[in-house]
Amino acid sequence: MIGRVKFYSDNILAQIGNYEVNCRTVDSGRLLPLAYDVFYASVMLCSGAHVEAFCKARKIPTANIHFEVHFDVDTDSTKPVDVIKFHVELPPDFPEKYIEAVRRSMELCKVIETFQDQPELIFDVQKQKQKASELES
Repeated sequence: MIGRVKFYSDNILAQIGNYEVNCRTVDSGRLLPLAYDVFYASVMLCSGAHVEAFCKARKIPTANIHFEVHFDVDTDSTKPVDVIKFHVELPPDFPEKYIEAVRRSMELCKVIETFQDQPELIFDVQKQKQKASELES
């Protein structure tokens, strides 16, 4: 899969597959929404989708499941996030036998797996080659 970034005068557009995320830039170079807000949302949506899929496969209603994700940052840390806590409150009538399986289902999220098995990052920066038509002028 290849993602593309397009730069405009006041925003940046990220395209991945059939999806686009648009962030507006401000004078300081910051993005609105902040890039980490999009990252945090990805963690939340991915883990939540796995809980939902688990429950739907067993015909367990999800309306009364309360799901929060806490992103804890130590102000002395150099990391953007130190701890990510997933807090899920299941309704009283939720089947006891599935509680641990719900926790395990969240671990299947590919975004979370990326934390556990960090990919190699390669930054390739180079100038574009001049087009033949530009050379002739």
